[in-house]
Amino acid sequence: LDADNWYVCYDDKWSRELLPIGLWGMIFYVAGIPALLLGTLYFGHRRHYYLLLDDEDDDINDNNKKNDDRNSSDDNYDAFLFQQRFGVLFCKYKPKYWWWEGIILLRKVAIVAGIIFFTRFVLLQMVFTYVSLLAALILESNIRPYKFTPDNIL
Repeated sequence: LDADNWYVCYDDKWSRELLPIGLWGMIFYVAGIPALLLGTLYFGHRRHYYLLLDDEDDDINDNNKKNDDRNSSDDNYDAFLFQQRFGVLFCKYKPKYWWWEGIILLRKVAIVAGIIFFTRFVLLQMVFTYVSLLAALILESNIRPYKFTPDNIL
């Protein structure tokens, strides 16, 4: 709490009142929301994988259909609803990289964590941010997760 020095960290009041709230908040926001998001994408993508593929992926689509009777209108409607709700998180990536939004979330968390935890060390903030962005750049340039080739060019 650099902005307000009224609170004294590590004393009894801090340990009793503020630490539990802070820990639950960090667990919920830093781990819980991304885990819920990725879990939703995992189970939805797994369930609707062959229905959500584009026309250009017809060879993959044909190989992944287990039964033609599973491709009912209800399944198509469920896949459509899933894509309407969560498609912005995975439609821009190749089907095998549906999870790439999680990598982007990790990159953002790393940058924010570096800025927050190293508030008194500006040089360390810059180095941590630079290393986080460089790691993300190398990973993205090697994997090339986007569907459209121009998006993969850095």
